Amino acid sequence: MTPAIVSRHVANWSVSKMIVRRPVAAIALTVVLSLSVDSALGQTAQTAQTAQGAQSFLRELFEDKSKTIGTWLATAGQTRLMDGSTALLLIKVAQLDDRDATGNSNPCVTTIRGLDFSRILLESSGVFYNPQESPLPPFPGVFSTPQFLDWGNSSIIRSVGVNSVSTWYVTSASFRMNGSNGPTAAFRMSTQDADLADRIEYAMKFLKMSCEPASTTGF
Repeated sequence: MTPAIVSRHVANWSVSKMIVRRPVAAIALTVVLSLSVDSALGQTAQTAQTAQGAQSFLRELFEDKSKTIGTWLATAGQTRLMDGSTALLLIKVAQLDDRDATGNSNPCVTTIRGLDFSRILLESSGVFYNPQESPLPPFPGVFSTPQFLDWGNSSIIRSVGVNSVSTWYVTSASFRMNGSNGPTAAFRMSTQDADLADRIEYAMKFLKMSCEPASTTGF
């Protein structure tokens, strides 16, 4: 092979090497940029969880008529079924917000502003009944509104309720009506969607955890 031919081959090899390297570098840069953009989008899309956010989630479910959500005030009293079994009295919640007794917005308080006494259920041992199936006692003054649910002093319970045609997943936040010395009642949200019930339970427990006195310790 002559020197001219060798030189030509070396030159061609160098050019080929440069041509191969440039796409690899471009691909690597594209991947890095893509990962950076994805990370930035992920950080932007993820919203921090707060007590106010949990309140907003529960209130949106309450107001969303496209979802079948039962929202009730449940109280234990002298109500009984016709067979003598004790029962909880459930009254439909008609209006609620997050303003406390001072009128200020408070992420740790849910206020029941209105009750619909035309929509009542009885519940005994996880089974729902229509009120026509049992005589009801006179409504005591304890059912007056507003009632203030202090999430920091609440107790969250998950249960299952049934009637003749369906199964409901129920999450209850027990609290003291009319202040700390009042009778115990429960703000209930129920749905037939088990996954949605999980989210409701998480939101309620998050509110309790965020609002209880020990929350400042981080535990």
